[in-house]
Amino acid sequence: MYSTEQFFVLFYLLKDGDQALAWFRTVLPLEPDVREELFKETNLLIHNSLVGTAAVAAAQAVLLGVAFLVLGLGNVIFWIVTTFVAAMIPLVGASIIWLPASIYLFIVGRPVPAIALLAFGAIVISTVDNVLRPIVMRRGTQLSPVVTIIGIFGGIALFGFVGLFIGPIVLGMMKLIIDILVREYPESPPTQQG
Repeated sequence: MYSTEQFFVLFYLLKDGDQALAWFRTVLPLEPDVREELFKETNLLIHNSLVGTAAVAAAQAVLLGVAFLVLGLGNVIFWIVTTFVAAMIPLVGASIIWLPASIYLFIVGRPVPAIALLAFGAIVISTVDNVLRPIVMRRGTQLSPVVTIIGIFGGIALFGFVGLFIGPIVLGMMKLIIDILVREYPESPPTQQG
């Protein structure tokens, strides 16, 4: 559950976000062009992470909903919403919906629809992530799958369900800051004493 403090922090971040950004621009000890690059890349990272995750989950949910409709399975809207939520969870994804549905169809004596759903899920729904995510996230800083998974599990451990989104963004920002610092402020070579 979320505490009252978390809701207050979220409220004031949404309410005073522009002022906080303006304050950060004045206090960050970076060159103006480096600072603006950092803000631009951070904005792209947040956009790519949130929009990419939501777009892939929505596409998988709609595709599975269409498959359920064609196969005559009930409660399609419920399964679309459930798939959308499940598709945002790494290592689980939409397969947690279509795989049991395929098994259910086998059990009730509908092997052809079961095989069709299994094939559709494995070939089409599972590959949507590999096709759609690079299209949505083609600009700016991109996170590797390893960083994303570590960020998600670390974020969930620290922030709960919201960490699903916050964790990868925090790790991505850390990587971005390190990349910029290494590039802009390289360590000077040590002087040799003779």
